[in-house]
Order: sequence, then structure tokens, then C-alpha cells
Amino acid sequence: MGHAYSETPDEDAGWDREEVYKDTQQQRALEAEIRKNKRIAANESATDLEKAEAKAKIWNAQKKLRELTSSKPWLRRDSSREKALELAVQPKGVKLKSSLKAWEGAEFGGTFGGRTVKARRDYAKCGGATIDERTGARFALFNDRNRAGIVKGSNLKGIAEKKQTALLSGLELAMKEMRLPPTALRYISTEDLGGDIARLERRGNSFLLKVDAKQARRLDPDQIEQVAYHEMGHMAAQRLLSEREWESELSSLTAYRNGARYLPQTKASRVVINELIKAKIPARYSSEDGKIRFSDKESEAVSTLRDFSEYAFDGAERGAQDDELIAEGLRYYGVHGPDNNAIADAIYDAIVGGEHDSQRH
Repeated sequence: MGHAYSETPDEDAGWDREEVYKDTQQQRALEAEIRKNKRIAANESATDLEKAEAKAKIWNAQKKLRELTSSKPWLRRDSSREKALELAVQPKGVKLKSSLKAWEGAEFGGTFGGRTVKARRDYAKCGGATIDERTGARFALFNDRNRAGIVKGSNLKGIAEKKQTALLSGLELAMKEMRLPPTALRYISTEDLGGDIARLERRGNSFLLKVDAKQARRLDPDQIEQVAYHEMGHMAAQRLLSEREWESELSSLTAYRNGARYLPQTKASRVVINELIKAKIPARYSSEDGKIRFSDKESEAVSTLRDFSEYAFDGAERGAQDDELIAEGLRYYGVHGPDNNAIADAIYDAIVGGEHDSQRH
């Protein structure tokens, strides 16, 4: 016997039309999410991490779809609607690792806010890998490891996993904002630094970053990110120098620390003071103590920067105070952005290269 036609089959079956419509729309949205992420997972231009994240999203959407269609008698799962028809092979979903779920639940905004959250999560996805495998996975930071990047042998032994990821994400953000080539940083390691938290060392035109694991234990992840950003400020300043200029400045600093009365001005200090004067901030270099001195010590710019970092003005190793002011000025700029402190703006323009107001995220 045939069935009579009805304009309201949902109601005839005892179903609420509004609920049926709502659930059907949810099903269509999940199907679209699956198709979208299959395309990402199959995209040759996507990074390995982007593909992995897309596969995790496929798995998650399919799980929700199974739960939805099994609990609603008016829905029927149609696998053909989950296919990206242009793909010969349909990528499969992959379940998220529990460690990644834990990391997603432990995100912190930190001083840099959301600007480093994605990097920390991406590093966390490489859990269990060696440090060069982890850094190699971050295309945005180290490019293709087969061509350049962190060399094998780098390690961060003794530093907790979350702090490792915070260090790496801080480096990545600083390199991006200071326009540093990722290939310049060749090696990262832990070492007893005699009280210092971290130290950037130059070898020819490449740089090594050393971190004291014992000192790092007393810092939280946000502070670790700040340290990484600060050290990249030193790299930005040193990259103004040719290898010969750098060797000459190092010889002058060594002589000063061995008793010489005066310390010649560094190139970085010179370009910063020139930029400060252009910005109508009276400043001079003192060769007797290696400091950049400001005529108006009570100005808003000086006071604000000093409140942010007393270390920018006092407490650095003999002959290095101007370098620390520059690195901390760049960190202030990284935290607060342009047009918030005239000194930090001038330092950014001098070291990174002008037009600071257009270089902000």
C-alpha cells in the first residue's frame, strides 16, 4: 500500500520542525568543516603542522557528526557529503594526543598576549622530538632545515617542556618583529652561565644562544619568553656590524674591562643616539662608563622605560649598559607597540629600520 503525500512529514512523525531544521543545519556545518580540513590536509603548500592540525579537526568533526546522527532519529549520516570531490584520495582524521589537549587547556596570554600562543601550541605538538626536530617543524621560524637553521646537537636539557616551548616561541616572535633571518641563530644549548639566565654569543656571522637551566627553573613561561625576546634584541644590534667591526668592538670592550679608562662608542649606540636626537630626545654617550645618558632624567619617556626595566639603565656588566638599554628598549616596543615610548620607538627605528608605526601586528 502506498504512502499518502504530506507537506509536514516531520510533524506527522511527531518531530518538532524547528528542532529538525536546527539539527540538519548543524549536520551540514560539520560536513563542511570536514571537507574544508580535508583540502588543507591534502594541500602540498601546507606545513606538516598545518596538515596535522587539519587531520585532528577532521577526526573531531567526524566524532561530533557520529554522535549527532546517532542521537537524532530524523538525521542520517551521508558519507558522500563529507568528501572533497576534487581529491582523488580523501585524508583521514587523526585523534588528538592527550598531551596536546592538556596544552590547549593550559594556554596563557602572557605579556605578548595571543601573539605567541599558536607558536607554543605548535611546539607542543612536537612533544618527544629532539630540539632540532622541534625547531625544524616550525617553518615560520627556521625555514627548511635541509637548507639552514638550528644545527644538530642543540639541546635544552634540564628545562621543562613548557618552558622550552616558551623560549622557542619568544625567539620566533622576536625574529619576526625585528626582521631577523632565522638562519642566523645556529645553536641553542643549556650551560652554567654563572648567574646569568641567558647569553647570546657570536661566532663569525652566526649566533649561539646559551641558557642556564638552573636559572630558568625559577622563571615562569612568560618570563622565559621575555628573556628570549631580549636576547634577540642583542642579535638585532650586533647584526649592524660586519665581522671585522664586531671583532674591533670586542677588543675595545676587553681592553676596557682590563683597565682602560675609556670605552669607544659602539655602532649600535651611535645609530641609536642619532635617532634619539632626531626625535628631539637629548642624549649622549659616556665613554667613561659605556652608557647612553639622557639630559632629562625625569622625562616621561625615561621614567616609563625605567619603570618597565631598571636593568635598562643600571646593573649591567661593566661596559655593556648601552647594549642592555637597546635590548630592553626593543623588548618594551615588542610588549607595548609603537607610539607608547619615544625612546623605545627611536631604538626600534635605529636598530630595525624606521617606520615603526607601520610595523605593528
